[in-house]
Amino acid sequence: MVVRKLHGNFKDVYLNLFPRKIEDIDINNFCNKLLLFYPKRRQWDLFAQTFSKVFGNQNITDNLNHLNHYLINLCPDSKVKQKWAEIKYNTENDDNFLKYFEPSKSIPLIKDKINVTSKCYGRLDLIKLMLDTCAQNKDMDTLQKVLEYFCFRHRNEESFVRESFFKSYSASIPIRGFIREPLEMHK
Repeated sequence: MVVRKLHGNFKDVYLNLFPRKIEDIDINNFCNKLLLFYPKRRQWDLFAQTFSKVFGNQNITDNLNHLNHYLINLCPDSKVKQKWAEIKYNTENDDNFLKYFEPSKSIPLIKDKINVTSKCYGRLDLIKLMLDTCAQNKDMDTLQKVLEYFCFRHRNEESFVRESFFKSYSASIPIRGFIREPLEMHK
């Protein structure tokens, strides 16, 4: 609706509202909210083009540390997302960035962290992070392995851990088209 009302002026309005300092891009500003009204499949292109116009000599891939989760999720290139996640993970040391890594890299890291975490709430957060990794990367083969791992390795966890895991699973993973063969509960 907003795009239609502005007709051909939307890009100009967006350009005029775009932050003039690279450091301000990460902030949830009005410019990022305005992007929501632009067609989803073209949001990243508009953001990247505007970035290039405002910061002419700067490359967006050299300034990924200034982007937030919302902006990086607009990017269709998974390699750019992974590069962003590695930069953020190394600078902020926040495990939540692991979900943007390649599953073959992040799942073993998360498992290692689970092995040294004594509190069940901490383990639960990490276990849910493995689900988020599979969902973010749309990797159903790895999801199958994560489910098998959980059913075997965490079979003696507190009941709330198992319940919370499966609630997260059903909330974040599209079930249709996934289950190829039933999971066997390990004894």
